[in-house]
Amino acid sequence: MQPLIGYLLKKFPRLSETFILGELLQQEALGTGLHVLSRRTPDDEPRHPALARLRAEVELLPGRTELDPWSRVFAPEGAGLLEALAPVVRPLQEAGHPRVGRLVGEALFVRERAAALGLQHLHVHFATDSALVAHLVHGLGGPSYSITAHAKDIYRSTVDPDLLTRVVADSAFTTTVCDANLDHLRSFLGEAAQPQLRKLYNGIDLEHFRPGGSPREEDLVLAVGRLVEKKGLDVLVDAMVRVREARPRARCVIVGQGDARAALEERIQARGAGGFVELAGALHQGDVLDLMQRATVFALPCRVGDLLARSERKFLLTAKFRERLPRICALPEWSGATIRLGAGSEAEFHQIVEITEDGWAARLATPVLRSHEGGLEFAPPATRKSPRTHRD
Repeated sequence: MQPLIGYLLKKFPRLSETFILGELLQQEALGTGLHVLSRRTPDDEPRHPALARLRAEVELLPGRTELDPWSRVFAPEGAGLLEALAPVVRPLQEAGHPRVGRLVGEALFVRERAAALGLQHLHVHFATDSALVAHLVHGLGGPSYSITAHAKDIYRSTVDPDLLTRVVADSAFTTTVCDANLDHLRSFLGEAAQPQLRKLYNGIDLEHFRPGGSPREEDLVLAVGRLVEKKGLDVLVDAMVRVREARPRARCVIVGQGDARAALEERIQARGAGGFVELAGALHQGDVLDLMQRATVFALPCRVGDLLARSERKFLLTAKFRERLPRICALPEWSGATIRLGAGSEAEFHQIVEITEDGWAARLATPVLRSHEGGLEFAPPATRKSPRTHRD
């Protein structure tokens, strides 16, 4: 299959980015030819079984010493590159970007590879350095590009609005994964970028989320996420201590790896929770799905992290699903907005439970559930106030 679209990614494959692997597989299912360019060596971690189904070649970019931009600029086939570089590199220099030289070297390499492979378009995930490289490639006469923006790449305090406006404006389109993100981007990007912005939800393959016949473990709580501050897993550890007072057999499995592991281990020991809170480490998707099939509760107690420039409250929406999902699903960024489910959704919403810093709170709110275009629409109670937002 002749590749037509290149995916330019920081690292691929990456255990925590199942949404990228799922997107690649769906692109191939639609008949799209792909070539993946990984800017960094992937981490030594478990691989998802679904990766074996990916037909696209995954090419690792050369190391820094092999990406000398001057060897390409002054090569016989590089005529005109020096003049073309100035206008596309100047905005990065004016923004004080610390890795301009490296990004230029990567862009020149990707430009060559795109031409050799016949790539007609580049797509990147996260509006960070990969997006800047794609922007440089396009500015140097390479293919068009598009971006999927996600979370910390657009909320962290180091985002340069002028530079990101330029990068988004020159893209074929820039998508983000929810209304809150779209509103946020529209609030600080310049006018030139506004027409390129789109919302496109992350999708999942529902064939992998079908109900099983085995009974759930009534007292099993599951959490999945990177072990970092913003996931709020320290709150979950404290909450489990309180849960055990009412349910002595309750236990919690936390799946994931990250810099906060040592701190979580210390907290588990300090709270005397070693017998009922397990840090399972990094697992591939098949093992995670097995745990989801067995667990009764899924917890995602997100909190404000240092990288985020806005506050978020922690809510759980209690639901019963016929798919392979626990009966309690998290909406960590719920802020009083209406939530809509498409046709065929099998959910019965019951209550909102706010999670506070000292554990599970008992403040409940009754949602409003009504039909919407063949699906379901969940509207927050009229008395619930949206949380304040702020910038660092």
